[in-house]
Amino acid sequence: MLEPYFFIYAGQGDRGRSLGDFYVLNAKTWVWKKLFMLETPHFRHHHSINDMRIQEKLVFGGICSPDGTLLNDLWTVNYSNVAFGSNLSEIPGAVWTQLKPKGEIPEGRCGHNAITLNRGLMIYGGKIANEKEDPADLFYLNYDNLTWKKITSLGKIPSPRAYATMAQLDPDRLFLFGGYDLKTNRAINESLILSTKDYYWSVPFIAGYQPQPRYNHAACAISSFGRENAIFILGGIENSFLQMDFYILDTQESLIGAEWEEAKEPSEMDKLTSDIASATILDQKKYMHSLDQQFNQERLACLQLDQEIKALEEDLKNANQVIEQEMAKQVAVMKDVDEEYTKNMKLVESLFLLVKTEQLLTREQENKIGLLENFIRDSHGCVIAFDKVFNVIAKANNDANEATDKQLLNLIEITKAEIEPIKDSLVQYMTASKKAFELINSFLLKNDADLETTRNNILAFSGDYENVIFETENDEMNM
Repeated sequence: MLEPYFFIYAGQGDRGRSLGDFYVLNAKTWVWKKLFMLETPHFRHHHSINDMRIQEKLVFGGICSPDGTLLNDLWTVNYSNVAFGSNLSEIPGAVWTQLKPKGEIPEGRCGHNAITLNRGLMIYGGKIANEKEDPADLFYLNYDNLTWKKITSLGKIPSPRAYATMAQLDPDRLFLFGGYDLKTNRAINESLILSTKDYYWSVPFIAGYQPQPRYNHAACAISSFGRENAIFILGGIENSFLQMDFYILDTQESLIGAEWEEAKEPSEMDKLTSDIASATILDQKKYMHSLDQQFNQERLACLQLDQEIKALEEDLKNANQVIEQEMAKQVAVMKDVDEEYTKNMKLVESLFLLVKTEQLLTREQENKIGLLENFIRDSHGCVIAFDKVFNVIAKANNDANEATDKQLLNLIEITKAEIEPIKDSLVQYMTASKKAFELINSFLLKNDADLETTRNNILAFSGDYENVIFETENDEMNM
């Protein structure tokens, strides 16, 4: 059930100054009331006010005079607690709340169009401060997440304009009329249709009388009084204020063959002329209607083809991303294999150098052991010779005098004392050399075993590396 209230917020007062008051008219009692609120937004005019939720209005944009600031703020006013039946001339209870939207927020503007559509707010056009930007754009505010989104439209896109009117014919179509062309700086009387399915602009065929160009007029779509989807316009400005003539655009089932008429009683001659003209125009309407149907079919086919192309482009993009990811993985694998191969080659080189060094040390040790064996062999002969000398001396001692025996014995004892340490040191050195030789042999045997294991690992790694290279080349050929 519609609320029996008519709201007016702000506007332009005397001397061009912006206002900020809020009034409500009870359509049952025809009594005006002023809403009393402590906090209010910037004063403004040429803004928009739309339904947002139950007992809540949404205000967007406008211009604040006399400083001329263009606004793009969002405010809601909730009047659920207002006692409309009060006898007071100013009634409290309404509350202002400023919203903080996100997304592609429109520039500050005035004289734009705003319509509540599918749980959101659609705005079009208006006058903005940046002349380089095109104000003939569409923005949509989602009421659920308070996010603005700029919409790209197709078809016969309107020229930049402000102070036009936009009405909703049905859930899928919006009707734009008139306005002030910001490029030619003049009033226009152009009619356009925006499809909210694909945001496609089209120009309807409208027969008969055309209202004169105007802006700052009033318009609405009404489905009553025996008419379906009729557009009503009233007043406005061209070069000066226009007469308050009332015009009706009867769209019937579609805007193909729609016709403007002035809301007044026609004369008999007008009726006769209208009947003759209607009979002549009817065939043209049918022909234009068929052309429009063909055009719409072609347009839908083009849109479908465009969607298929976008889907294919998206699939191709995803496929390229997958290929790039796989290639990156293969490159990473090859890099790891190369690094591992390089490490192993360095390890093999180190092992070869170590084996070569050990072989050189082994040869040097063998040479020293050979020299030591020769020395021991020579020393053994010397010891035997000394024993013989000692035996001869011992025999000679029996015949020698006592003094000579003592001298020889002393000499023998001295010689023994000198030879025994040499003999003991030689035995100890030979024992240590034998142990060192055994240790070197065990170390060489262990190195030979480690070297054989390393060679087997290298051969296995080389085979795996060749398999990885082969599989990578096959994958690249298959791609």
